[in-house]
Amino acid sequence: MLEYLQWNGDTSLTDLLYIKVEVPAGIAIEQAHVPDNSIWEDNDYSRTREIGDGWYDRGESVALRLPSVVSPFESNLLFNQEHADFSRIVIGEPDSINLKLLLKASQ
Repeated sequence: MLEYLQWNGDTSLTDLLYIKVEVPAGIAIEQAHVPDNSIWEDNDYSRTREIGDGWYDRGESVALRLPSVVSPFESNLLFNQEHADFSRIVIGEPDSINLKLLLKASQ
């Protein structure tokens, strides 16, 4: 959600939903090796595409964990829906975000 708010801050928070995703134990999640945060500042996205394309082409894992641009303590997962293990991932139903949590955090 932090990533979304960083890039789309003018969007109404009531429009946001979350979906809980459960990745069972034993399913491979690859950690992206990002040299430094300057990679996210590239206007042509060539270095980030290289990381994502390489991961996808190798086909070794169902997900790629990428560091958050906004928070050094968070990460994002990119899923390969074509991977054989994707069907094992449990994807929940969309649900609304508790806005009270955001309001408390902003005080």
